[in-house]
Amino acid sequence: MMPKIIRVAVSQYGSRRRYLIPQLLHNAGMLEYLYTDAYQNSLWGKICRMLNKIGITNSSITRLIKRNPNIPDNKIIANDFWQTKCILSRALNLSQYIRLKTIFQGGFFGLDKHKLKQCDWMYTMFIENIHLVKYAKSRGVKILADIYENPYIFSELSKELDVNPEYRTLIDQKKIFEAHTRIREKAITDILRLADIYLLPSEYVKDSIARCPTYDERKAHIIPYVSSVDVKPQSNNPIKGRIIWIGNEPVRKGLVYALRAFRELKEQFSFVELVVIGPIPARLQKDSFFDGVTFTGYLEKARLIEEFRKADMYIFPTLAEGFAGTLLEAAAYGVPIITTHASGFAHNAPCIFVDSQNSSQIVSAAKELITNREKRTQISENLIKYSTQSNREQFSSNLIALLTQEDCHLN
Repeated sequence: MMPKIIRVAVSQYGSRRRYLIPQLLHNAGMLEYLYTDAYQNSLWGKICRMLNKIGITNSSITRLIKRNPNIPDNKIIANDFWQTKCILSRALNLSQYIRLKTIFQGGFFGLDKHKLKQCDWMYTMFIENIHLVKYAKSRGVKILADIYENPYIFSELSKELDVNPEYRTLIDQKKIFEAHTRIREKAITDILRLADIYLLPSEYVKDSIARCPTYDERKAHIIPYVSSVDVKPQSNNPIKGRIIWIGNEPVRKGLVYALRAFRELKEQFSFVELVVIGPIPARLQKDSFFDGVTFTGYLEKARLIEEFRKADMYIFPTLAEGFAGTLLEAAAYGVPIITTHASGFAHNAPCIFVDSQNSSQIVSAAKELITNREKRTQISENLIKYSTQSNREQFSSNLIALLTQEDCHLN
């Protein structure tokens, strides 16, 4: 008797982890459909490609036309209405709360949701498109919820804006954080109740959702994420004192603590530099608090690799991650990492862990890397070895084991 083929629908907004999950499931012959928003071959994607051809472009257009799931278009159910709603909500000056309800509650796949009845599982990202999740559950489809971050962090981020003057130009984000708090704390209660399995990238995320009243320990499975970029481990050629920080959310990823550490280090080591990589708001870059910092903006893969090769260390004092993929990429290039346990990195990873919101500990760790080059070399070599332990094949086999229920004791 032939084994039953498990059919899975994936629901995700954007190109999260560069569409790694739908790609893995497609390669395993299990992907039935990918429910998503705009990508390069959807209506908005085609419009952006046309605009780009005639010379009308910006970073948003560039990123959208590069959204390529690398799976057949007949398996993609895309709806651009999400982008249209976002544009309209801004134009109509609707509240952040209503905008975020539009994003997370979704419900825009009405004409195509019936196709879920063909599926055994729905793989959903966190609390996105909750209406589609509820519909799938009502039709007997099992739900795997990928909880990729701490849903309760946004109330803490709101406080960060109050206590850190370096974020004075971002004070308008307080309303966004408050809206996220209201939406997520309700939605996480629903998704943990509806889900048959929680896929969690780290102990940190597991601990964060355990406080939810609908949390069920029996449903929780930790499978650390892998890098969505193929990186061949190799040593770097560092410029002494060159510090990198990577991200697009300065408050959540603790940019202010990297900045304060940089200032203090600069007083002792004149050659130290801080390079901030990612699309950081221009108003923050222009603030006098950030004088002396190099901002690169968004970098393509080749440029990012170049930065990894030149970096002496990667300071990433994040307040909350599910699992930061850039840490794996940095590890593959042997870049010593200073980060927090909230990064989602395993506690046995050969990086330097510091407490959250503690720039003094960052300074101490960075000083040692600058002055003790032998130790830096040892950490670099250990990180390269560590990066080889994380691979797509193992992640894929663990995921398939979950979906087929062949083995709930994962490697």
